[in-house]
Amino acid sequence: MKPFVIVPAFLALVSLTACSGPSPYEVTAAAMGSGAVVAAPYQTAPTYQAVNVAKSTDACGASQYQSLVGGPSMAAVSLNIPGSSRHYGSDEPVATNVPSRLNFVHSGSAVDAVADPASRVVRVFCG
Repeated sequence: MKPFVIVPAFLALVSLTACSGPSPYEVTAAAMGSGAVVAAPYQTAPTYQAVNVAKSTDACGASQYQSLVGGPSMAAVSLNIPGSSRHYGSDEPVATNVPSRLNFVHSGSAVDAVADPASRVVRVFCG
């Protein structure tokens, strides 16, 4: 009858762990083979150094142009922006491998951004 007691206890431990998220304890393989349930603490997670994501993702200064999103494309096209920037349509594939380049994505195509008064700025980002 001993195996019938250990199996339900083990299943209860596993189901509680699955329902309540990560548990600080685990059942060891040696304990399962011996018929006794013994818990051992998990190893501690490694520590990571914090990285300033906002600074690294705004290498081109895109944050200062976020107010243009949703507005008319002509407002963005007419800007005199220093450095590397480009305007393209939301349906045009482009490479985003230059973190210092400012990108303006417009609804439709790049031609629509200049020619269509209904064209809007969809996104401004670095890449």
